[in-house]
Amino acid sequence: MGQASNDKPDILIVTVTPIECESVKTVFRAETGRNYKERSLEEFVYYDFGEIGGARVWMVRSAGMGNEGTTGSTMSIQKAIKETSPQAIIMVGIAFGIKQNEHQIGDVLISRQIIAYESQKIGPTGVYARGDRMSATSRLIQKFENNAQEWSKTEDGVRVYCGLILSGNKLVDTLDFRSQLINLEPEAIGGEMEGAGLSAAAYENHVDWILIKAISDWGDGHKDEEKHTRQILAAANAARLTHYVLGKGNVIRSARTSPSGFENHSGQ
Repeated sequence: MGQASNDKPDILIVTVTPIECESVKTVFRAETGRNYKERSLEEFVYYDFGEIGGARVWMVRSAGMGNEGTTGSTMSIQKAIKETSPQAIIMVGIAFGIKQNEHQIGDVLISRQIIAYESQKIGPTGVYARGDRMSATSRLIQKFENNAQEWSKTEDGVRVYCGLILSGNKLVDTLDFRSQLINLEPEAIGGEMEGAGLSAAAYENHVDWILIKAISDWGDGHKDEEKHTRQILAAANAARLTHYVLGKGNVIRSARTSPSGFENHSGQ
């Protein structure tokens, strides 16, 4: 028997790494008090968290890291949109920070805009960014910004910052390259590898979007120091903020009618 027409998500959460995926599952199970349901469609396995704040919420893990290629976030999210037709996509996970004097490991970054830094003009007078600045959906920015400070008061010193996020296919872990990126975009508050694909796929398909990622390292050559611990901390913080905002409700314009009941799945 096929799925009912209303048995699709209003909001699709996208993760990439195993730590990001497991952190969302762990946090959402703890916050909702119920287990998720696995749904296998043609392209991906999805995790159905049921209704949160009046909206049906699913999660999918992107096929691979980075924005480009057959497993990158652009194509993965395009396929997920085709399968599930969400109203909004929220990418949740980890990022590198660039403001060590102001921010700390575990602080959460919210995208007002994302710029793909791979597109550059290299000329005789220097290197200049040529990528478009893609603005996240204003409704989602407002919802997250309005609730971020209230949420941070419930956490142990975790702060939230909103601004421009750098996105490219390179795994940044050298101070020289990070400095080049900062010179290209001095306004940036951090960087990661999949947000440009998110913004492109969502824009092309007229889907609301935003990126919520927390700082796990500084992209300065010391990524491997306490790597596992820091990534778990960052991914969990991003997941907790996301669940908190979703729980406030009115994140999307209108929710699908939920099917009756919710089938628990252990996820073991």
